Amino acid sequence: MFGPIDTIRKPEGFTLIEVIIAMSVGIIGAMGGYALFANIQGTMAANSAVTQAQQEARFIVERITRELRESNPDRIWPNPMPSGGSHYISFLTPRNEDATFIVDGNGKPDWQRSILYRLEDSNCLYRYQLYASGASDPPEVVSKNIEQLRFNRVNKDMITISIRTFSDRSGVIGNVARSHADLYTMVKLRN
Repeated sequence: MFGPIDTIRKPEGFTLIEVIIAMSVGIIGAMGGYALFANIQGTMAANSAVTQAQQEARFIVERITRELRESNPDRIWPNPMPSGGSHYISFLTPRNEDATFIVDGNGKPDWQRSILYRLEDSNCLYRYQLYASGASDPPEVVSKNIEQLRFNRVNKDMITISIRTFSDRSGVIGNVARSHADLYTMVKLRN
């Protein structure tokens, strides 16, 4: 009655449409993974830049404060400071070239060294020092990442320091993050 039925065999493998759909899904997944990776790298770079800018600001303020506290209120310039503050401060300190605290015969500080901190146009903070002997050290670059630095005199023996530092970090895939840190402190002069 019925003769042998030839079974129709379905070809093995993928059709062109199946391959195109699979490649499209793979590409979309890879793009999503890349976007996620770039976002994570950018966040990590920004966090690292914030941390570095904050550490830089604290280091600078602590250094200036440590030296400024030894100064006499009458030996700080500019005096009087401009109403908007000054981008530099100069003061005398009783430490000599060996960093020894020197006192005169009456037990009072013997002013041995003049120190100047000055913010230059190139975002660099320089430290200059001149000794009573006439010797001087070459200018020292304290930081290259300062956008703003202001010294204000509140009263005879109180000075405020306001600083804004920045830090640039680049992520693995080339995105750059710039972060800022602002720090404000008041320094009470001891002498």
